[in-house]
This record gives sequence, structure tokens and C-alpha cells, in this order.
Amino acid sequence: MLQDADILWLRDPFSYLSIDAVDAAFSCDFFNGNETDLANTPNTGFLYFQSTNRTLELFNLWMRFREFHPSMHDQDVMGIMKSSKEFANLKIKVRFLNTNIISGFCSVSQEFENICTMHANCCTSIERKMHDLRLVLRRWKYLKSHKRARKKLKRIPWRVPKECVRSWT
Repeated sequence: MLQDADILWLRDPFSYLSIDAVDAAFSCDFFNGNETDLANTPNTGFLYFQSTNRTLELFNLWMRFREFHPSMHDQDVMGIMKSSKEFANLKIKVRFLNTNIISGFCSVSQEFENICTMHANCCTSIERKMHDLRLVLRRWKYLKSHKRARKKLKRIPWRVPKECVRSWT
């Protein structure tokens, strides 16, 4: 398992993920509802790989693709690579993780009872990421300690990551 440093764990995600039947699992910036659809937007901030020859070949292919696209971010390279003939030939079983469980600022989950991690993706500076992750943690602690508030609301609203939203304007 690999993850970026800007991911806040709110609860153990492994109890919510059935990843034993796949070679690789990717978090998403935007999840289309189908966990096996290669049209999902992969985010390489939260990755899970089985240790197999296929996944070793996947990493080798990823590094070769990065050589052809040296100015691109690794997840953008993955976005290109997942549609390639070479990727299809690997016969990798890929799963894209639902943003209601493995959430991020690109697509903030409103399902409080399911969310496990919050990634400060779609944000441009460490200061803004830290500011908004602190707000998430504060909201999480409040909601965890106020069971009555959770029972009244079917969907617990998160505050929009204000600093990160401003980082793109």
C-alpha cells in the first residue's frame, strides 16, 4: 500500500475495501460508480497492489511511460497508460475506490458513516492542504462526539475545503 502524506485517516479503510480479488486498487479524483471502469479518474495518492508478477510488470510499464512523458505527474501518466494496449496486455485486475469511502477534496463524500480517508487532492499548497485537513478533522471529532446530531441528519454535511477551492482561482 502506498499513500501520499496529505491523506487523513478517519477510520481503518481496509475493513471497508474488498481488495483481495484485485491486482491493483486506485483512489479516484472522480468516481463514476463503477469500480472496474477504466474511465474513472485515477489518483495515485492512495494505492494498493498485490505482490504479483503482473503488478511488477505494471510498475515497469509505468516507469517506461513516465520516460515518454517526463514533464507529467505520475497519476497523469497512469491516466494515459490505463487506456493503452500495453496495459490491456498485462491483464491487470484493477479496482477504482469509491470516493464515498476513500474521499478527497476533488469529490468530497457526504456519507459520514462510510468515509475512511480524506485526501487533500485538488489543492495547490501545503499550507492550504493543512488548513483544510484541520477543518475536516475538527468536523470529524465534533460529529463523532455528537451522536444525536448524526441521528437527526441522514447526510452529515462537510464544509467545503475553502482554502483548497481558492487555490485554483
